[in-house]
Amino acid sequence: MFGFLWLLKLLIIVLIWVGWICLILGLATLFLAKEGAGCAPILVGGIIVYFEDNLREFGESIVNWGFDFMTNLNIFSWGLNIFAKFWDVLLAIFVIPLVMFLAIALLIIIIVLALSFSEWIVMKIYGVKRPCPICGSKGDKEYWVDKMHKHPVKLRPGMYGVFSHREPVTGEKLHTMLFLGKGKLLRRCPNCNNFISSEDTKSYGSEKHIGFVGSRSSGKSYLTYTILDNIMKEYGSSAQQIDVDRDTEIGSNVARIRNNDGIQTDVRDSYRAVQVVLHQKLRPVPYHLFFYDVAGEKFNQTSSASKTAMDFYRNVNQIVFIVDPTTMDFSYSPCSNKMQEWLDSHSSSEHYSIDGTFATLRTILESVGRKPKSINVIFALVKADMGYIQHCGYQSNIVDNEVKLFMQKELGLGNVVNAANGTFNKVEYVVTSVKPDYKGQIVTITEKILKNLGVK
Repeated sequence: MFGFLWLLKLLIIVLIWVGWICLILGLATLFLAKEGAGCAPILVGGIIVYFEDNLREFGESIVNWGFDFMTNLNIFSWGLNIFAKFWDVLLAIFVIPLVMFLAIALLIIIIVLALSFSEWIVMKIYGVKRPCPICGSKGDKEYWVDKMHKHPVKLRPGMYGVFSHREPVTGEKLHTMLFLGKGKLLRRCPNCNNFISSEDTKSYGSEKHIGFVGSRSSGKSYLTYTILDNIMKEYGSSAQQIDVDRDTEIGSNVARIRNNDGIQTDVRDSYRAVQVVLHQKLRPVPYHLFFYDVAGEKFNQTSSASKTAMDFYRNVNQIVFIVDPTTMDFSYSPCSNKMQEWLDSHSSSEHYSIDGTFATLRTILESVGRKPKSINVIFALVKADMGYIQHCGYQSNIVDNEVKLFMQKELGLGNVVNAANGTFNKVEYVVTSVKPDYKGQIVTITEKILKNLGVK
């Protein structure tokens, strides 16, 4: 018993030395370190040094009381006397470290909650959801250092790090917040198992989703990439395509269009959106545009795959509905005599029902829980360079109501026009072509899309 008390006295002396060391090293670190470290050692060391005299006196006293204890064996009186004389030291030794631990833990919890809540608020205000560009899923994504090393826990502020985590295998530093660099990390969608990558920190933004709908061979892909090319030229360095693959690169597809090479969307159940980020001055969060070019077969009512055509259209804000007179089936809604006269020498070998495609569009939108009244639609009469507008007695630069009248009178699409006006939020009409002579019409349809989305 007496030897144990001597050992305790030695430990108290060591504790005092440790306190001085903590205080000195903490002060040195505070003044020399770049990130202001050293506060915790200064706090712990300062408390110990402050109570140095009390601790030394306590050490001497317990040895003396040990001797008295061995002499008198009065444990109860000895314990009361120690507590009465050194209650402040005992509290300093046992209670203060516990209070400090709880205070630091509470502070970390408050910081984590504040950071998570602030980022959630900003994402809500600016409409940042970061869905998968392939399947449209909004669920939490897995984060990977590379395609061989998956981060084993959810990447968010918490017990593994407030501002960043360390990947356990590679040691790579991974930011936990979108606005600090999380946006450029490699992700994988657990719904479709596809990797999503971006080397740009600002790969996120206020999301706007644009879908191009039409039958096979109607010129959807041509129009999609021509509009994208116009956006890239208009915004210059402020526009950037992200998460690019071989099939979606805007420049290469535009070059193919100019060389009269075909662009055909693959008939698959999933489609990678063409993504463009638009940075604007005085706006802290850019716009993130998703352009979806869906294979025309998906809108064929007889296709067994039509139900998967718009899995990603759960998020769509703007639809561009392609109308190609050369591929229209006029069996149920005959066109005008003038139009038929033109079709006799220009009609395609493939024919599809515009009414059927439009009905399928409405059905699939409803099946994924979308309210059409929250969606804008632009009807785009394509391939205008072939001369059908002029052949029917109209000017080549007709817009809006004149295009609407042409669809009703010359193409027999009165039912589609009426159904669209009663279904969607806003319905507009344009005539266009991807030929250079129709650059003005391409600019017009681009302006309509961006204005409807609130980007301009």
